[in-house]
Amino acid sequence: MRILFLTVDVEYSLRGIGAILKNLIRAAREDGHEVGLLTGIPYERAYGGNAELRDRIEHVHLQHYVIDGKKSFRVMLPGGYRRRNLYKFMLKGKFLKHAYMKVRPELLSGKRNLAHELDFIVRAPFIYRFIAKGNDRISRYVVGRICRAYSIDLVVAVSPTKLRSKDLGSHTKLATFIHDIMPVEMLETPAESDTPIRFARELETAIRHSDLLMANSTDTANKINALFPKAQVDVVYGVVSSAPSEITDSAILTVKNLQPNNYLLFAAMIEKRKNVEGLIDAYALAYDELRMPLVIVGAPGYGFEQLIDKYEALPQHIQNNVLFTGFVSEEDKFTLFKNARAFVFPSFYEGIGIPVIEAMSYGIPVLTTRTGALPEAAGNGAFYIENPYDVQEIAHGLIRITKDENLRKQLVSNGSSIHKDFTFSKFKQRVGKSLQRIDGDT
Repeated sequence: MRILFLTVDVEYSLRGIGAILKNLIRAAREDGHEVGLLTGIPYERAYGGNAELRDRIEHVHLQHYVIDGKKSFRVMLPGGYRRRNLYKFMLKGKFLKHAYMKVRPELLSGKRNLAHELDFIVRAPFIYRFIAKGNDRISRYVVGRICRAYSIDLVVAVSPTKLRSKDLGSHTKLATFIHDIMPVEMLETPAESDTPIRFARELETAIRHSDLLMANSTDTANKINALFPKAQVDVVYGVVSSAPSEITDSAILTVKNLQPNNYLLFAAMIEKRKNVEGLIDAYALAYDELRMPLVIVGAPGYGFEQLIDKYEALPQHIQNNVLFTGFVSEEDKFTLFKNARAFVFPSFYEGIGIPVIEAMSYGIPVLTTRTGALPEAAGNGAFYIENPYDVQEIAHGLIRITKDENLRKQLVSNGSSIHKDFTFSKFKQRVGKSLQRIDGDT
C-alpha cells in the first residue's frame, strides 16, 4: 500500500506523538509499504537555480521541518507562518495546490531523523492550519485531492481529526491512532480553552468515520468502547527502547553533583497531569528520612509556572535538593536512569505510561499510581500509590521505595521482563496485523 501519515503535531510539538509517528512509519515501511508524510512545506521551489542544488536545499528544509516544525517556515516561506501569508495564499487560490516529492536518502544528513524513515512527502502549505483550526471543508477537500492525485491507499491520522473516510476517495481508507481521551476526562487545559469541545468533535468524527482505529492501551480502548460500544479498536501499545547493554556515563552526575544510587528521578514532560507538584510536596514531607536529591528531567508544559511558584515557596534546604535539568541528551538520560535510586512517577493520568516501562528496563525500582493505563503498563513491577492526590501516601511511598531493600529487589525482579512486551518487534507485529486487515479491504 501507499500510506500517507499526517499529524498536526509535526508543526507544533511532536513530544510523545513523535515517537508513535516514527514507529508507525518504520513498522509500515519494514512491512513493505510505501510511506509518506503530509507536510505544510510550501510547494513552490525555495531555490530556482541548479536542479541538484535545489534538491539538496529542499532536503535540508525537510529535515528542519520534521525537527522544528513551523519555526522552519521563516526560510522556506517569505514572512514565515503568519496569518497575512495565509490570506495571500487564499486570495490567490494557492492553498488548494500541493506537490509530491520523493525523498532521496543520499541527500539527508548522517544523523537520523524522521525524514530518513520516509519514501515521499506531500507539500501542502497551511494544510495543518486548516486541520488544527477546524476548517473541515477545506481540509477534507485538500486531503481528498491529494489522495486522488497521488494514488494514496491509506491515510493514517496519528491523532483524531475531523477527516472522514468518504471524503478521501473510493480507493482510500482512513486509520486513526488514539492516544487517550484526557481532554474530556481531566482539567488539563485553562478554563477559557476550547480544547475539550474541539477534541470531543475530533474524537467522535474519527470513531464514526475511520476504517481502522488503533490505540496505545486497553485502557484507552475500553474508554472508547464505553462511549461508542460498536467501535472496534486494535491495541498496538507503544515502543520502549531497552537500555543499551553498555552505557558510558556522561558527565551529568558530576555537573549536577549527584552520587550514583543516591537520588530519586522523575523524567517526562513537566505538566499538570504528571502531578510533579504533588511529588515535590511529598518529597518535602519525606526529606528528613530520604536525605537525597530529587532530580526532575523534562521540558516545561502546561502548569509549569504554578509548579515553580510551589518550588520557590519551599524551605531553602529543600529547594537546594530539587534539581530541574530541563530537556537532556540521550546520553545524559541513560546516565540518570542507570544510576537512580528509584524512578518516581505519581501521575494523575497516562494513556500508557512509557516512562515507567523505560525505567524498569534500566533495572531500577519504580513508584507510580494505580490510575489510567499505568497498571496495565507496569503490571506487578511497580509500587503503587492508590490515591495520587494524597501527598502523605506519596511521601510514605518515597520512603519505602528508598529504604525497603526487600521491596526494591522484588520490584526490580518483577519488572525485569515487562519491557519485553513493548519492543519494536512486537509493535510492528501488532500494527502489521491491523494494516493487513485493512489492506484486504482496500
